[in-house]
Amino acid sequence: MIRDSQTAIAVKPSAVLAIAIGLIAAFANAADLFFLDFFGPLIVLPYALGSFAGVGLVLALLRPRHAVGWLFLVGGGCFALQWTLGAYSWRAFVDAPGTLPAGDLAAWLGSSIWIPAVGSVMLAVVLFPTGRLPSRRWVPIIVLAVASLAAMMLAQAFAPAPIQLLSPFSTALGEAPPDQATLPSFPNPFGAGGALGDVLLASRPFLEAATGVPLLFVVLASLVVRYRRSTGTERQQLKWFFSAASLSFVLVLGGFVGPKGLFANLAWASGM
Repeated sequence: MIRDSQTAIAVKPSAVLAIAIGLIAAFANAADLFFLDFFGPLIVLPYALGSFAGVGLVLALLRPRHAVGWLFLVGGGCFALQWTLGAYSWRAFVDAPGTLPAGDLAAWLGSSIWIPAVGSVMLAVVLFPTGRLPSRRWVPIIVLAVASLAAMMLAQAFAPAPIQLLSPFSTALGEAPPDQATLPSFPNPFGAGGALGDVLLASRPFLEAATGVPLLFVVLASLVVRYRRSTGTERQQLKWFFSAASLSFVLVLGGFVGPKGLFANLAWASGM
């Protein structure tokens, strides 16, 4: 509460939190300009994914009780940080070794922060457009999905497995993406030891298989169920969403299956 002699202005904690997350995403996107050698023309990709934060910030400020805005805000912030941390760690380890501090910490955080980013956006789609689940029967499904994402993030962050650096986007222009096995890596600085480390390491393939495709199926199933039950404005909102999602899917698919090169990379970036 901020007071003077005539006015009293209440600052809501939710607004402060939303603005703080939005500023983190904005600073991360601004920092990408210092790593143009890493991103090249495909710097549009981190800015496109970071736009989730902008949309989420507006929704969170106007409708703070609506979950979709907060999920977009968190997802966009995590996406923005992921790309900036990846570029930072590449500069620290490969492009100009020794010029930036804490490169291992940046790479470690960047290697797992994509999980809450993807999870937040997918959950936002499940809740779109009302901010509520299609029905109470979906509660156990979503609880299980969130728990599996959390377990996957813990395994990714603390399993005693090497952490690979992100490949520079600029090197992918006009050529096939580099083989993941050839990318630089270093030991996980926070990898757990002993039996816990063995469990985390062994669980990673299972968690990836049990989370990726099943979660995508949950998202698609929720959209179908919601569309069949919707009427009026809600159905129109879902139609617009399906149209945008279909275009995005076609562009991303073209980027993956089309001839490797500049066109494929730009199609993939535009679709994202």
